[in-house]
Amino acid sequence: MTAAAPTRKRNAPAPGPVFRVSEWPMAHFARIERQHQRNAAHVLAAHGLHHREWRMLAIIDEMGVAGVTELAERAVIERSTIGKLLVRLEDKGLLMRVSADADSRANPVKLTARGRALLAKSVELIRQLFEQYRQDMTAADYAALMKLTVQFRRGVERVAALQHQEQRESDDE
Repeated sequence: MTAAAPTRKRNAPAPGPVFRVSEWPMAHFARIERQHQRNAAHVLAAHGLHHREWRMLAIIDEMGVAGVTELAERAVIERSTIGKLLVRLEDKGLLMRVSADADSRANPVKLTARGRALLAKSVELIRQLFEQYRQDMTAADYAALMKLTVQFRRGVERVAALQHQEQRESDDE
């Protein structure tokens, strides 16, 4: 004979974790970014660009001249991946190295005229994509989203700085 399963009160919450990883902001940010990459890849394909290539061109355009470390930080991509991406963009004639150092990883890059022209043609596609994302938001909603996102990012960066400081102090001991 088996024991009967315990019964729950009708309105009692189901047992389980209070924290659900699928419901935290970082999970939403990751899903948003991944779907945006897919959407952008779709619209950029007509120009022969992958989303990461387009983003790299846009970042270099904003910076004027950029080194690998700066690009990796801004693009949130590992340095080794940035190096490969830059070689691909250079092979396509979209960017060029600024100096002729023996170590190509240290050479800053800038867009070629061809890179600037391709970016100018494709940037409107990305703008239109963002307008589609925002179609159900008011201007005030979007401004609030941006404000909160920046505040959240600053909090994440503040914690990272504290952790870095703690690590340095621990290493000094």
